[in-house]
Amino acid sequence: MNTYPIYLVARFTLFVLNILPITLSLWLGRLMGNILYLLSVKQRRTAYSQLKAAYSYKRSPKDLRGILRRSYQNLGMMLAEIAKFPKLDESYVDKYIKIYGLDNPKEAIRKDRGVIFLTAHFGNWELSAQVAAIKGYPMKVLARQQKHSRLDNLLNCYRNSGKCKVIKRGFGIKGILRSLKYGDILGMLADQTVAKGDVVVDFLGRKIYIPTGPVAIGRKTKSAVLPSFIMRDKGPYHRLYIGKPLEYYEDKDSKLLSPQEVLQAFYDKLSNYIDNNPEQWLWIQRRKKSILCRSVLILSDGKAGHLNQAKAVAGLLEETLREKGLAIRAPYAQEDGYKIVEVKYKNNLGPLMLNLSSIFSTSTSCQGCLWCLRRVLEESCYDELVSSFADYIISCGSSVSGLNLILSRENNAKSIIIMKPPIRKGAFDLAIIPRHDNPKQTKNTLITNGAPSVF
Repeated sequence: MNTYPIYLVARFTLFVLNILPITLSLWLGRLMGNILYLLSVKQRRTAYSQLKAAYSYKRSPKDLRGILRRSYQNLGMMLAEIAKFPKLDESYVDKYIKIYGLDNPKEAIRKDRGVIFLTAHFGNWELSAQVAAIKGYPMKVLARQQKHSRLDNLLNCYRNSGKCKVIKRGFGIKGILRSLKYGDILGMLADQTVAKGDVVVDFLGRKIYIPTGPVAIGRKTKSAVLPSFIMRDKGPYHRLYIGKPLEYYEDKDSKLLSPQEVLQAFYDKLSNYIDNNPEQWLWIQRRKKSILCRSVLILSDGKAGHLNQAKAVAGLLEETLREKGLAIRAPYAQEDGYKIVEVKYKNNLGPLMLNLSSIFSTSTSCQGCLWCLRRVLEESCYDELVSSFADYIISCGSSVSGLNLILSRENNAKSIIIMKPPIRKGAFDLAIIPRHDNPKQTKNTLITNGAPSVF
């Protein structure tokens, strides 16, 4: 792919944002965020599903959609502030940034120990490093190389325009260790996505793999690891929190804490910040491969035979996931297992209306809407379904086929239908149909000789 035209547009955009007043730059940033929200359909689907997994139990689909749009606006404003990095000075910081815990790194520095500022993709994390550097903590920032080299070099040019120096991943662990042993300051992002990490922590209701790099490096070099988060108040105004060093020991006389315990303390702090300001979290970063569990929702039409077939398929799915090291568990659930919801319509026209709605619905129109569900489902059933998140949705019977499709689009989930549906089976991810229904063999069709059964 030729990225040179994109590079030229990005360079011109940053130049314009740099010369404009900060309030106008941020307004343009929000506008660019809104445009990106409309154009990035695939990323938006992923981001919404991750938001729903974290907050469906306490926020409505409409609320989640609003949070997601504001998170895109935050990204646009973040770009506008990055464009200002060459002009960033102490007067700007004093005017717009309120800092808490500025003295926390000083004790480690006095002891000639290295310092690691540990942060996450929250707020304007790029700005936090520049602010700390201007306030007396010039640091080396560990950054992952971007996919497109021209854009990566352009971003690093702005990062290096202040008192920060970018160290690309792959620089070498020996160089990092040597730097910290000499008392340098290092900035790191803890929430990198990994398919197989060293430890597991609880984060936003689910268990995830994370690397132990920051803690392992901190211990080896006897460096202080300080959680650091920046939060946007309004417009250019921010609050930067520099926490006290993460404790390696439970108390003075106790044994050494494990890396998992130390990092869990960091992720607990991060979760609190995200809970209070979810629009400032980077939801578009795909994190599914780090998650150790998958959620399964069974839609029951009230018929015991149909429910039995759905349970059988859920059992087979559970075995398949277990082979991959994954468990079936809903977000915030204490035990493994799938969820069953009996679907209750207000009247007999409900299934027909949802089947018709599913034909014209798309993932972008369904996510954050679900207007059709509110019209045809009983209130208690509607509330239970919209407050549930699923990676897989299983149903058996024609009366819940349309509902399966609509909810799978809302959750960005895989849809599994049993029996021949009254709507186009190509719309489902998997259709399990008995041979006596004479189904046409397609790539998403599994033809069986009999009905699935738990027996």
